[in-house]
Amino acid sequence: KIRRNAMRVAIETVQNMREQAKEEGRGVKCKPDATTYRLLLEACRNLLPAEGGEREKAVEAVFNRCCLEGYVDTEVLEVFQKIASPELYRKRVLLIVTGGEGGSGESKERTLPEKWTRNLRYRGRTLEGKKAAPTLSIDGTFANIQEMNQYKMRNLRERKNQRVLRGGRL
Repeated sequence: KIRRNAMRVAIETVQNMREQAKEEGRGVKCKPDATTYRLLLEACRNLLPAEGGEREKAVEAVFNRCCLEGYVDTEVLEVFQKIASPELYRKRVLLIVTGGEGGSGESKERTLPEKWTRNLRYRGRTLEGKKAAPTLSIDGTFANIQEMNQYKMRNLRERKNQRVLRGGRL
């Protein structure tokens, strides 16, 4: 009973964050992100019983919401894979990535849909200069490594990170 109550409080907290973010608009600092969903998935694992299917339904609902909001990152994917049953992981990730039961997933790169990662902090740029969401493969690695490395170097070159780039010297 205590665990179920704690899970209810966790879900209500995330819902309150989402409602507050809608009311205050873009400037709000406290809104759900990838870390929020990862922690919520871990709360499902730790607070809900494995038997009875209640945990499985909650894990699926949290992951679906994370996908809809575009916050699936490597950690969320890793936690989901650990917690979800093999059937659920196959249904929610593998079949979508490979294009369904008879999909041709062997020849193309097995990457997550771009809309699942569209709100992550890293935003690469296409050749046309448009912002692009990071491309994650199903094993949790970035598929566009060159763009990711360029992003990291841009961040290191920023004024506030100059100390790190120079090895701590000013």
